[in-house]
Amino acid sequence: MRRDIIIGLFVSICIHGGMGWGPNLWARLFPAHQKQVAQTNTAEATFWEPPPLPEIPPDPDLATEKQEDMSTVAPPSLLDVPSNVTMESFTEAFVPPPPPSLGKPDASMMTVPKGDFTTNRVANNLGQIFDLKDLDQQPQERGIRAVPTYPSEMKRQGITGSVTLDFIVEADGSTSDITVTSSTQREFETPAIQAVQKWKFTPGKKGGKNVRTHMRIPIAFNLSDED
Repeated sequence: MRRDIIIGLFVSICIHGGMGWGPNLWARLFPAHQKQVAQTNTAEATFWEPPPLPEIPPDPDLATEKQEDMSTVAPPSLLDVPSNVTMESFTEAFVPPPPPSLGKPDASMMTVPKGDFTTNRVANNLGQIFDLKDLDQQPQERGIRAVPTYPSEMKRQGITGSVTLDFIVEADGSTSDITVTSSTQREFETPAIQAVQKWKFTPGKKGGKNVRTHMRIPIAFNLSDED
């Protein structure tokens, strides 16, 4: 009985030891066979291919529809029909002139300013304009008088002359309504006017109030003054 147990135990140990150490021992004893088996196992591979998709049949309505080629379609054209030309096409209707009374101003609406235009003493909405002789106190120049610029061409040719200007000294001392009364050369007129526009005055007085004053003054252009 003990002998059978010992034999069975030995056989069991061999079987379990062979299962645990058998592959390692086999690989040591037969390495080439093991490499060949590894290569064989590596080379074998399987690939899964999906089944083909079912074909969808074309729509019968779209298949039978005919596409028209737009490149061959010509745009509609208009017929070139000549129009009737008559003599009236080249004639212009005659328009009679307006009556003589049309366009004339109404005499009742006309207003004529009153006053002595030769001396510029005109009564208007801005106040009366006085001459120097009618003032209690005459205008006095204030500050430095602006000197007119001598025209370069006249200076180069050595031409002298003068310009007489009429203007109004306003109640605030500024100048306005500057006009040329006479001049020896037209080239001197614009510089003279520009200079008088810059002049400032202490306004004239009448009855203790500042008033507008008419003045006239000559302006000379001399080469000696320029030097």
